[in-house]
Amino acid sequence: MFEQLIEKYVTNNPRWDEVKTALGQQMDKARQLLADKEQVEAILFEVEMKVKEVPFVGKKLSQVPILASMVNHYIHKDYSEIPVGSIVAALAALLYFLSPFDVIPDFIPFIGMADDAAVLAFCFKNIEKDMNRFLKWRQEQAGQEASEHLTVVDDAVDQSPSQLARRSIKDVTPKNF
Repeated sequence: MFEQLIEKYVTNNPRWDEVKTALGQQMDKARQLLADKEQVEAILFEVEMKVKEVPFVGKKLSQVPILASMVNHYIHKDYSEIPVGSIVAALAALLYFLSPFDVIPDFIPFIGMADDAAVLAFCFKNIEKDMNRFLKWRQEQAGQEASEHLTVVDDAVDQSPSQLARRSIKDVTPKNF
């Protein structure tokens, strides 16, 4: 039902032009913010908190964490195989999502998130290939980390207790554990 509401909003609403204008303003802000890693991290934290507050999560809103993760990996220079324009678009969509007073204020039950979902859907459609490449990269990274963890565990099993005692916890703990 929510998906049909968004589609109807985008195709039949004369306010869509206002939404596009507001999104353009967020694009300008996103370009400037990309230079400030700490500010972007703060925004991503706010996005995480807002996603938890949304009482319903439709298909469009469920992909917000993917956008946030992609931006996060980009600003930390873990993932750079993406055009900067796609990162700017993702960050702009997240900024629009965060704004409580956009074209349709978020405090209006149910419909207040329709413009946010429409903006996110528009963003997803425009950067879909980049998002899919990012998801593939993330899966590869997860597989690599799991493999590294198993190698560390296998190495530890092959050592005597005295050898293990000499190793630091850092040597036997996988990254990001």
